[in-house]
Amino acid sequence: MRFLNSCFCALLLLVATGCSRSTVATEEAKERNTSLHRRARAAEQSGEIKEAIRLYRTLLVEEPRSYSVHFQLGALLQDSEEDYISALYHYKQYMALRPETEKATLVQDRIRMTEQLLAPWLLRKLGPSAQALSQAHLLKENDRLKEQLTKLEGEKSVLNEEKDRAEKSALASQAELERLRDLMNKMRAAERIEKPNETATTIAERERTSASNTNRDGKSLRELRREAEKEASDAAAKTGTGATDDVMNKIKQKMGDAPVDPGTTKKPHPEPKSYTVQAGDSLFKISEKFYGDTTQWKKIRDANRATINPDGRLRIGQTLVIP
Repeated sequence: MRFLNSCFCALLLLVATGCSRSTVATEEAKERNTSLHRRARAAEQSGEIKEAIRLYRTLLVEEPRSYSVHFQLGALLQDSEEDYISALYHYKQYMALRPETEKATLVQDRIRMTEQLLAPWLLRKLGPSAQALSQAHLLKENDRLKEQLTKLEGEKSVLNEEKDRAEKSALASQAELERLRDLMNKMRAAERIEKPNETATTIAERERTSASNTNRDGKSLRELRREAEKEASDAAAKTGTGATDDVMNKIKQKMGDAPVDPGTTKKPHPEPKSYTVQAGDSLFKISEKFYGDTTQWKKIRDANRATINPDGRLRIGQTLVIP
C-alpha cells in the first residue's frame, strides 16, 4: 500500500512539472506568435541586428512583462552590440519575471560573463577620463602613504632619542660603578699595605722596647740585689722582725710591687659616643671632628661594620658609634 502511495505521489510530481514546463513553453509560444515579435525574429535571422533590437524594444513597450523578449534582447545587446549594461538589465528582468524557469542557469551564466566583460568595456568607453580618475586615485593614495611615512619617521626619531638617552644613562651608571669598584679596591689595597707596615713597625718598636727594658731591668736587679744585701747585712745587726719587714717593704717599693695609691688610679675609658650623619659627611670628616685626625677613620668604620656599606658610603640620618 505504501509503495502504491509513493508511486502515485511521484506521478503527480512529474505531471505537475510537465505541466509547468508546458505552461512556460506555451506562454513563450504565445508571446512569439505576435506580428511584431515575428518581424523582430525575422530581422535578427537576416542579420539586421539594429532593426531587431529596435523592434524588440518596441515590443517591450507594448508588453513589458514579456520575459522571452528580455532574454532575446539581452543576448543581442551582449553578443552583437557589446552593450553590457543594457544586457545586464534585461537578463535581470528575465530572472525577476521567471526565477524558476529552466533557463535560469543559462541566464545566470550570461550575467556572470557580462559582469566580467563590463570592466574593460567601461575603461574603453571612458578612455582618458578613466585614466585621469585612476591617476587621481593613485596620487591621493601616494599622499596618504607619504603622510603615514612622515608620521612613522617622527615616531622613529622619538624612539631613537629615547634609545640614546637610555644608552647614555647606562654608560654613566657603568662609569659610576667602575669608579666605586676602583675606590673599594684602593681602600682594600691600602688596608693590606698599612697592616704589614704597622705590624713591622710594631714589632721593631717592641723589640727595641724589650731590649731597652731588659737592659734596664737587668741593671735594676743588680742594683736591687746589692742594696738588698746591704740592707740584709744591716738588718742582721738588729733584732726583731720589724727591721726585716722594713727591708722587705723597701725592696718591694724599689721593684714596683708597693701598693698603688688610689689617687694615681687610671681613669676608665670614656663610653662610646653616637653621631648622626649629616649631609656632606664622610668617615674622614667625622674622624677629624672627633679625633682631630683624619687617619682615625678606620676606628669608626670598624666600630660600625654592621651598618656601613662595604664601599664606605654613609647615609644621611644614619647613627654611628664613635669609639
